[in-house]
Amino acid sequence: MTDRPENPKLPTPTATGSSSFTKPAESQQPAVADTPQTTAEQPEVAPADPKLGTPAAPTGDVPAGDSDDPRSRAIGTWQVDTAHSDVEFTIRHLMSRVRGSFTDFTATVHIPSTDFTQASVEATIQLGSLTTQNEQRDAHLRSADFFKQTEPLMTFRSTEIVQAARGRRQASADTNYTIIGDLTLNGVTREVELTSEWLGVEVDGFGTTRLGVAASTEINKRDFGVDFNVPLDGDKLLLGDRVDIDLSIQAIRG
Repeated sequence: MTDRPENPKLPTPTATGSSSFTKPAESQQPAVADTPQTTAEQPEVAPADPKLGTPAAPTGDVPAGDSDDPRSRAIGTWQVDTAHSDVEFTIRHLMSRVRGSFTDFTATVHIPSTDFTQASVEATIQLGSLTTQNEQRDAHLRSADFFKQTEPLMTFRSTEIVQAARGRRQASADTNYTIIGDLTLNGVTREVELTSEWLGVEVDGFGTTRLGVAASTEINKRDFGVDFNVPLDGDKLLLGDRVDIDLSIQAIRG
């Protein structure tokens, strides 16, 4: 009788031990196996994240910013392209106006930043290249009556650039500047102010990047020792004293 109660107790633990530990162990193994499978899929997604970050990080976004601020494309040193630039002047002759130009000139524009007030300009004009499309008149204008032969150059060097008010045709004042500098002619140096407009930076059909600027000023020829004139009836003079100067400039990187 003592063996019988012990026998039912022995099968019970062995039965529960074999059924309760073996089966759960089998059910837990797939669960553990599922976990690595899910974690194995995550590394496949992780490499995709850096790939997404790599195109976003490149400086390719910087050119997009540059396009928003086109002035950044103007940073650098530029040399005037005489083939696509004009230096013209106008002076009164009797009741009409005579127009002329210079065909031999150089200019350097240095722009260190998008703040154009920090830029500088230097220019040299060969006075002997003057033309009004009339040989007889041009020969006289090149003579000592107007230009001293010992000073065959006219030079300009900027001393300050300030942002100007918005023009009538411009939506913003960002393109308008007053260029202040020293103009030397006939050995005389005077301060002049040029009203200028920045026309932007573009690439031409041959892949050359070009900077565009338009500027104008006026001077009194007597201020530079040009006193020649012809008296007329009624206390009038053949030539006016005011000379209007207009610049249309294209420059390339130099």
